[in-house]
Amino acid sequence: MQQLTQNTTPISAPKALISAKQSNEAEIRAFMTQGEFLAIKHENYVAQYVAKANEDLYFLLGEILSFAEGILATKNVGQIIKEMRSELTYTHKIKTQKNSTDLNIIVRFVTRTSRKNALIYSQVLAKALSLNIKSAELPQYIKANGGINKLREKSNNSLTSDQANKLANLQTYYANKLLEARAVSSPYATFEIDKARTSELHDIAQYGDYVYMVCKKNGLGKFTVIDAVAMDKDLEARILQRYFDYEQHALKGHVGSTSVEAYLMTKFEETIEADNEQRAKHGAPLLDKFACVVD
Repeated sequence: MQQLTQNTTPISAPKALISAKQSNEAEIRAFMTQGEFLAIKHENYVAQYVAKANEDLYFLLGEILSFAEGILATKNVGQIIKEMRSELTYTHKIKTQKNSTDLNIIVRFVTRTSRKNALIYSQVLAKALSLNIKSAELPQYIKANGGINKLREKSNNSLTSDQANKLANLQTYYANKLLEARAVSSPYATFEIDKARTSELHDIAQYGDYVYMVCKKNGLGKFTVIDAVAMDKDLEARILQRYFDYEQHALKGHVGSTSVEAYLMTKFEETIEADNEQRAKHGAPLLDKFACVVD
């Protein structure tokens, strides 16, 4: 266990009237030093207090939230995150994903090798930031919501009707991508139909992506293709949703104990966060994750 040698008073950004470059470098080093200090505190927590009540952890998360707010508010946030990524990679041998949010990197820098804890803490802190909860209020907020795991469950399960619609849309999107992949890797059959019928189906498809074959069972594992039916987008979405329902067991096997809904919503959020990182770099307006429609 490492010993704490730093004064526990939070480090503030340097105020000396020095050159802009020196000031930026000093602020970056100050945040890096504070991050190291919090990492030692987290390591000590893991070693000494895991068996104790979680209140110590809640207060530590409040400190991490305050730390993250300071970094996210500074103009040097990009360089600080870059240095954190570099130190995690080369000093601690911890890989970070390109689409990780700044908050995820900050939390990972403090929690280090505990990837699972980093994900859990990031979700809690992101929720607190979205609700404008102050760092001093965070321990009571977590406690009032039944602890970290309960708070995460509430976050995953408390979908508004609008969010539920977006989730259903995402399920349709997933089903569509799954079918596209299977069309390339393992189609049941490939055949041609009459060109005149093909043109007719195209004319009446109303922007649907699929043509549905009408088949008659002809013994075990055998089917006779009788005709083809073009579907509009609305009916196609309903059929894709039904297909997703049939395939949920496969997806559940992939995501383990996590609910399919939570898994899809997490993947959706990661996509939006990655998009927002690029938008922020170019000064474009950010997307709201539940105002987006996957098309």
